[in-house]
Amino acid sequence: MTVIFFGLASSVLTFILGGLLWTLVLLILMVMLVIAALVRTLNREHVARVRAETKVGVLEATGVNDIVTVSEGQSTQSGTVVDESDTSLKPAGESGVHSSTDEPTGSVKGDVVTHAAQSGDPASSPEIDTKPVEDPVQLAYQAALRREPKEVERLLTGWVAEVDPPERVERESLLVYYRIVAGQTAQVTELYRLADANPSAGVIALRLALALDVLGEKRQAADELAARLPVVNPKQALRLQEARLRRSVGEPAVALALAQTVLNDSGVSGARRHDALVEEGYALEALGRMHEALGAFEKALEIDPSNASLRFHVAYEYSQLKLQSLALAHYEALESQGETGVTINNLGAALHDLGLPMLGTDYYLRAAKQGVAIACGNLASRLLDAGFIEEAERWITEGEKLDPTNPRVTGAAARVQRERETESSQREDLLSEGLRLRAVIRSFDARVGVALPGGRFVTETGDVLNFQIEGEVSKAKAANGWEFELRPSETLLAVSAKKGLFTTNKADGFCVLHEGELIGYVKGWPIKGRVGVLKATLTRTET
Repeated sequence: MTVIFFGLASSVLTFILGGLLWTLVLLILMVMLVIAALVRTLNREHVARVRAETKVGVLEATGVNDIVTVSEGQSTQSGTVVDESDTSLKPAGESGVHSSTDEPTGSVKGDVVTHAAQSGDPASSPEIDTKPVEDPVQLAYQAALRREPKEVERLLTGWVAEVDPPERVERESLLVYYRIVAGQTAQVTELYRLADANPSAGVIALRLALALDVLGEKRQAADELAARLPVVNPKQALRLQEARLRRSVGEPAVALALAQTVLNDSGVSGARRHDALVEEGYALEALGRMHEALGAFEKALEIDPSNASLRFHVAYEYSQLKLQSLALAHYEALESQGETGVTINNLGAALHDLGLPMLGTDYYLRAAKQGVAIACGNLASRLLDAGFIEEAERWITEGEKLDPTNPRVTGAAARVQRERETESSQREDLLSEGLRLRAVIRSFDARVGVALPGGRFVTETGDVLNFQIEGEVSKAKAANGWEFELRPSETLLAVSAKKGLFTTNKADGFCVLHEGELIGYVKGWPIKGRVGVLKATLTRTET
């Protein structure tokens, strides 16, 4: 419209100035711009469909966005928010509970499974009820997930026709949405038509956004909701859905503002307030404001204590902040609610971090026996810490059977190999050290008198020690900062050494001075924790 206005204004001005030729040219340009704008408008659905067809995958295998993957009793749920009166789409929040026997394949950090491992990304797919149902809507939804558009049509055609407008239009929009889920991506054009023809119908606008989300067009879905929000009713469901989409495309500040707009509405309560608090929390988390995010999450859990995936996420984040007692409280709550598997594993990790290793190991054992691969890896790591390699290898084998790619399991297996090689190498070093020390000890002779060294001595490693005799002690300082004191002790010289202003490195041992050569041993020199051979030759006597 701005372009058209500009063109008209320019034409009038030019005409007034007498430039009829230029006026004609500008009018032609204006007409061309109008035609181009109309073409873009008419083709936007076609463009969206073509782009989507290159992105949409096998939905039942990937569980894209608001499409659910159900495999062996496992389900995930998204932050999809719908109008409470609309029973055709499952209300969600940021929830989704795995079955007690499933171990999700998600991110693993250290000893624990992260939130993503438990419930998927907060913006992933909605949960569906996998129990047998007779409701044609639920049956059609499951048929859509199986990519059976003809079955969707059979189940819902009569259901749509049995009611009068305007309810029929809303039902028709659901049928179109399920066709898209089933793979008929071209139906997005029809959903656009329905939304445009019924601009105040919030549920149709929401389904359009969900369809675009399914097709991978998250930003376009968010923009559609923003554009339609002023005229739709009710608004709060659309605001929360737009917030989720904005967060998923990297706009957490916008998502936060949308969620807080809902929360500032005094009429919002119950499930809608819970969903808004959850969305506020995830937006704050994306902005790096974790403590404020946890405050929002805790308020949401007050409203719905059964939101297991949110509680799992909160527990994990508390553990990352080293607030293990808070993590423990939430993991315990999850256990009391019947959660098993990775929850039990993470509870074990929290107990270990709180200094309760026996209880922690008990929980690792329980989780491992429930088929959790990471728990097997954790047990293997604890056993390796204690030196029980054979037991560790047994749990590594169990973990590899469950999930050969689990990083905790593969890490433990690599650690076994690495530590075997390291210990073998260290054993050779220690054996060599022991043989040299035997020669040193043989130089100690109780029949030979003791004498303090004085003068310039050079060690095997090239360190220069200028010993100065001060009464009953001889002192020297090496260039690397080590200070030595030698004192008579029966027929030997007691060695005391230190390095650093605060004597963080100390060493001691015994040596003898024999025919101009110091020979002995020093514990903690030159390597902390090892026994070194002190062998230094006199090169210049003290004057």
